[in-house]
Amino acid sequence: MQAFYNALIVISVFLQASQVMGHGFVSTFSVVGGKSYAGNPPGEGTTHDPSVVRQVQSKTPVKGVDDPDMACGTGAKPALLAADVNPGDTVAFSWRGGTGESNWVHEKGPIVTYMASCGSVPCAEFDALKAKWFKVADLMQKSDGTWYMADVMHQGAAIEVKIPSTLAAGNYLIRQEMIAIHLANTIGGVEIFPSCTQLKVGGSQTGKPDASELVSFPGAYKADSPALFIPEVFEARHKFVVPGPAIAKIAGGKGGSGPTSSSTATTTKAVATETTTSSTTSTSTAASSTPSPVMNAAKPPSTSTASQATPKPTTVRKCKRKRSERIAKRAASVVAIPSPSFNEAPSSPLLPHRSHARHSRRALRRFEHGSHAVLGRRA
Repeated sequence: MQAFYNALIVISVFLQASQVMGHGFVSTFSVVGGKSYAGNPPGEGTTHDPSVVRQVQSKTPVKGVDDPDMACGTGAKPALLAADVNPGDTVAFSWRGGTGESNWVHEKGPIVTYMASCGSVPCAEFDALKAKWFKVADLMQKSDGTWYMADVMHQGAAIEVKIPSTLAAGNYLIRQEMIAIHLANTIGGVEIFPSCTQLKVGGSQTGKPDASELVSFPGAYKADSPALFIPEVFEARHKFVVPGPAIAKIAGGKGGSGPTSSSTATTTKAVATETTTSSTTSTSTAASSTPSPVMNAAKPPSTSTASQATPKPTTVRKCKRKRSERIAKRAASVVAIPSPSFNEAPSSPLLPHRSHARHSRRALRRFEHGSHAVLGRRA
């Protein structure tokens, strides 16, 4: 009992520490091979320096999928700048815990990235609640069952995402969210951390997502969907579902608005870790690298060998029982004539000869032995 209470104390302390330091924000946004931009720590009283990352007002998660903060994070403010990128560039998100003093602390859950056009206005003037988002990447689990989010927690890994190589020039928001599922065994338990960064995409491409691939935040998720309500969240064999729509075709996915049961991301990796769930080492080009994260690493054991291991029924006991019954029948036929006491003097010519008596006694013993055998088997 004392051990139980000690465990509760440890869990309580851990949860309190998570509430103080565990949640976080995008501390750095980088164009790989180019410029890096610092994100502002969350909070009303903190610095609001020029940045490309929209500043959130709290490090706490969004707890309701219908909350307006699902768009870009809790109380997010438009940023002053926009990062210059080109189609095909790779960008990186560095997440930190608390206000930047620690690593990200959650290790279990999806990392999902969307983009949305800001239209003809600079993204600094664009209301994210009006955005129509298309998915460009998602990360779930590696082939060994560990989560990419765990690399962010344990190694401080950045999450790299490729800008679609045919994306039309213009102003865009890129939205990455960390979805911590450690409390997903209850509806509304998941903790969602969205972050939006403002981009200016150059080049001369003209590609756009299909209208059927666009979603809104809030609106894209349902609290009771199998991606967000997971009663079996701690079962190793559970097949986790990717939240939201499929990855858009412009980003190398299959497109469509329905959820997928496994990630088909072609553009995302966790830096300083295995880069794909198919044990490949590069995701810099969508066509040449197609990771396929494993949703349920611990596959249920095969049942095909179970039947082979079951011993086949044997006929040995059946044969012994039949043999005993035959012996009993033979003994009964031999002793069918009443057998008087052999200690008495012969008084009738019908009394058996001594040799007959010996045979009768022998048969009787066989009968008794056979009867016991039959009764024992029946019992």
